[in-house]
Amino acid sequence: MDALHRSVCVCFAFIQLCKEIPYDIRNNEKDKKHTDNHARPRARFLRHVQALRTPRTGRRGTERLYGPDTTATDTASIASLPWTELFTDPALQALIREGLANNTDLGIARLRVEEAEATLFTSRLAYLPSLTLAPQGQLGNYDGAKPDKTYSIAASAEWEVDLFGRLTNAKRGARAALEQSEAYRQAVQTQLVATIANSYYNQLTLDRQLDISLRTLDSWTEIVRTYEVRKRVGEANEAAVAQALANKLSVEGSVLTLRKQIRAQENSLSALLGRVPGPVSRTTLGEQRFPEKLAVGVPLQLLERRPDVRQAEAALAQAFYNTNAARSAFYPRITLSGSAGWTNNSGSAIINPGNWLLSALGSLTQPSSSAGRTSPTCVSPRHARKRPCSPSAKACSGQATR
Repeated sequence: MDALHRSVCVCFAFIQLCKEIPYDIRNNEKDKKHTDNHARPRARFLRHVQALRTPRTGRRGTERLYGPDTTATDTASIASLPWTELFTDPALQALIREGLANNTDLGIARLRVEEAEATLFTSRLAYLPSLTLAPQGQLGNYDGAKPDKTYSIAASAEWEVDLFGRLTNAKRGARAALEQSEAYRQAVQTQLVATIANSYYNQLTLDRQLDISLRTLDSWTEIVRTYEVRKRVGEANEAAVAQALANKLSVEGSVLTLRKQIRAQENSLSALLGRVPGPVSRTTLGEQRFPEKLAVGVPLQLLERRPDVRQAEAALAQAFYNTNAARSAFYPRITLSGSAGWTNNSGSAIINPGNWLLSALGSLTQPSSSAGRTSPTCVSPRHARKRPCSPSAKACSGQATR
């Protein structure tokens, strides 16, 4: 393999050399001047051949073909950073905790998780046999005779053999639905924390703008007073006073607009927190402190941690298992059942206090047409897997900011 590689390289170098030397030099023209001018390409060719004769170690010809090798020195990223370390403001942390406890959208997401957990628990119980207890008693009197007492205690059990995977696929589909609900809850929670933090910092920004506008208004008030005094002593005219007064009125209008925006932002933040609209306790923009360095980590890990991606994967898995469970409806269902009971044998309680009755039965049920209800059950989950899923982050964003 080395010999073949070197031969190819020598041929390539010779072709390049022939392109650089003129035609008359290749035909052995006895021109000293042209020979000296083209001695340099020959020397370069000889150096290249000498380098090919020298054995090399390592990868041949592909050392830096795809650029320098880069390795991730730290797999920790901002995705694994708790929000309490990212947002260190005590007032903001209190608001986030209040929002996590009282937000209605997050409460609905938690209820969906509980519903999925109950569905998974029910699908696991399907592996156990179903038990039925039916006690009965009867008292009869005919023509004034002694009353006839009859009673029985019957119990029955039924168990389905999961031969074609109907129960298994139903359980796996329920587990995928639970994972989907968990991812949706995390997406809503993440979006809620981000929205509360964004609204809080917008509130601090508006407070800072209002403070600057109020100080600017005080300055223009003093400037207007100064121009009026100078006008009375003849050092300023009416136009200068009118211009300063117009600037003062413009700043007053911006102050009113900022106060209106602050009130609207407080009402929006109160709606996210699940409480009556009103003032929100906060600090100042200058008191905020953030981590000096945020690690990006491996991009693939960031993609793996996204809740909307995990929700889409779980939805695909759920549709797959639902399709398999629907297909198993075309196969027979094997059921084993048995019953046991105790009776007093039609009133002969003195002679025969009771009899035990035992029975066992096995059944095989094969679905035929079912009036066309089986086919749509199988086709519907298969089509659900082919539907494109919209990004869940947008849906979560719409619910969290509503």
